[in-house]
Amino acid sequence: MLGVVACGDKDDDSGDTGDGGDGGGEDGGGGDGGGSPSGDGGVGRPFTVADEIRTAPVAHRRDWTGPADIDLADLDATARATLVRHFLAMAAGEHASVASFHRVALELLHLGAPPQLLLDTHQAASDEIRHAQVAFGLAERFSGQAHGPGPLDVRGALDVDLGPQGVMRRLVDEACVGETIGALWLREASQRTADPALTAMLGGIAQDEETHAALGWRTLRWLLGQHPELRSEARQRIEGHYAAAWKAGAAGDELEPFGRLAARTREAVRERAFLQVILPASGALG
Repeated sequence: MLGVVACGDKDDDSGDTGDGGDGGGEDGGGGDGGGSPSGDGGVGRPFTVADEIRTAPVAHRRDWTGPADIDLADLDATARATLVRHFLAMAAGEHASVASFHRVALELLHLGAPPQLLLDTHQAASDEIRHAQVAFGLAERFSGQAHGPGPLDVRGALDVDLGPQGVMRRLVDEACVGETIGALWLREASQRTADPALTAMLGGIAQDEETHAALGWRTLRWLLGQHPELRSEARQRIEGHYAAAWKAGAAGDELEPFGRLAARTREAVRERAFLQVILPASGALG
C-alpha cells in the first residue's frame, strides 16, 4: 500500500512552463463525489463530465475480449451473474479511463507540462485498453457470452475549467483520491482470489493502477510547483473527500475468491488508503 506514496514521491518533473509560477455496479457505493470510485467495479481513473461519471453501455462484440482461463469451481447461476455484472462494471470503467487520460493529456498540453508527464499519461491510456480487455474477458468466462463497449459519450468533455485550478480539482478527485483507492481495492482483491491465473490478472492490473495513481500525485506536485497558491485548496479538497459520508454497499464475502470484494473489505481498504497513503501524501504537498 505504501508503494503508491513511494512511487508518487519520486521524479520532480519540474519543467519551466514560462507562466510565472514557482516551478457503478450493483452494490451502490459512492458518496465521495467528483470522480472518487464507487459502485462494485470502479478501479481506473474515472471519466467525469459535469460531475457525472460516464461509461459506455455494454454491447455484444468479441473484439474487446481477452483470454481468461480460470477455474469456475462450483459457482451457481446467481453467483456467476453477480460476477458478470462486477467485471462488466470494471471493464466499462477501465474503458472510460482511456478517455480520461486522453483528456488529461490535452490539459497538460494546455498548461505547458514537461514531456515525461505526457509520455506517462499516454502510456496509462494504453494500459487501460488492456485492462478493459482483461475485464471483458473475465465477464465472458463467467457468462459464456462476449461483451465489449458501445459508444462512449464524450460530448462536453472539454467544456470544463482548463485553467490550473480546474485541472488541480480533477487531479485530486479522479487520480489522487479516486484512482488511489481503486488501485488499492484491486490489489486487495488480487490477494484474496483463489485461482492463480485470476490472481495474476488482477495483480497485474493493480500494479499498473498504482503506477497511474502515482502519476496523478506526480502531476499534482508539478502543477502546485507552478501554482503554489493552489496548495492549500488542494489539501483541503483531499481532506474533504475523507470527511465526506460514504457507503460501501451490501456485498458479502462469498465471492472474494473470484475477485469481488465484500463491502466491509472495501470500506476497510478505503480507510487504510486515506490514513496510510492519501493523507500523508497530501501533507507532503507543502
